[in-house]
Amino acid sequence: MTERALVLFKAELPDVPIGSSALLSIDIGPRVTSGVRMRKNLGGVFAYCQAHDAQACELELADSVQRTAQQFRESGKPPTANSVRLLLRTGLDVRRMPLLDLSPQPFLPGRPVGLSEFVVICAIKYFGPAVQPISCGQLQHFGLTPESAYEKGRANLARELRPLASVARPIPAGQVGEVDGDATESSRIILHEQFAELASAQGGTLVVAAPSAETLLYVSEDSPAALTLLATRARALMARVQQPLSDRMLKWTPSGWDIVR
Repeated sequence: MTERALVLFKAELPDVPIGSSALLSIDIGPRVTSGVRMRKNLGGVFAYCQAHDAQACELELADSVQRTAQQFRESGKPPTANSVRLLLRTGLDVRRMPLLDLSPQPFLPGRPVGLSEFVVICAIKYFGPAVQPISCGQLQHFGLTPESAYEKGRANLARELRPLASVARPIPAGQVGEVDGDATESSRIILHEQFAELASAQGGTLVVAAPSAETLLYVSEDSPAALTLLATRARALMARVQQPLSDRMLKWTPSGWDIVR
């Protein structure tokens, strides 16, 4: 799949450097100080292809390439209110974020969400892996208040993410489901209500982990064996990524997420 994606990206962006430094990962654009300009994770497409035939797989890959290429073309434009996203991060992760515009103004603080080390931040999404917390000055530029910024960020996140049902199927006992995407993928946890159908399809049990910004893991049981399997998978993924998020496990309930202790 990586080789096929390289061919499609080079056709979509013939004047842009395209390469791959890892399986199911495409590097787009010239290298910059922090790495490549943009990186596309193909994990979500790969998971889709495992459950569909070759023709559907090719259509899904082509659509993903076209959407990503369009995002890259627009990446040089100044951010607007439509660039605002709500993101799930840890306090440590927020402190590590690069301040891309080196703004001297204070940033809109993250909001605790009752999930241990997790906070929800309101950030500007630069296409690719880069995000930056919103400064108070940017709020005024976008015509937003702190409250409306959070509302806008939530709406933008929901609009950008693929429907959960299209990327997360009910998972059998003894297995771990995985949803991969870009730097907003695991922030699906913020959209708690969207997980109701998946939880119901799994007999009412859904436990998730967000080991990185790009990946969400889940199981359909809360037995000790299932939780150990999920935690082991999350920690293994965290060891492979540059910016791990957390191995904290969360159980879906109709009223919110409960920490699994």
